[in-house]
Order: sequence, then C-alpha cells, then structure tokens
Amino acid sequence: MQDRLHRMKLSFLTPRPIHPKADAPAQEAFKKTSPNASPPSERTTPRRAPWRSGSRTRPASARKAP
Repeated sequence: MQDRLHRMKLSFLTPRPIHPKADAPAQEAFKKTSPNASPPSERTTPRRAPWRSGSRTRPASARKAP
C-alpha cells in the first residue's frame, strides 16, 4: 500500500495518538481558565531595510589616486 501511495506522490497520514488517561472536559476547562499569551513586545530599535544591511562602502571618487 505504501509503495502505491508513494508512486502517486501521496503519503499515508495517521492522526496523533490520544493518551488513554486524557480528560477532555478538564482540558476544555483549562483552555477557558488559562491566561492568554502575553502580547508581543515592541521593538526597541527600528528595523533596517534589507538592502541597507552590511557596512557602508566608500564612494568611487575616494579610491582614485590624485
């Protein structure tokens, strides 16, 4: 079976196993009473544009001999 699926560029997916002692009502209660995730912190330094990364280069006129 796996070979046929592989030839068709498909895969055999299986769901994650559920623990036998899992308590669904307790999990739902925890989701409702747990605190929300903290809000994202603000950046302290502004982001630079990707094309401005790296060190600055000297202008071409600075390389010419007098």
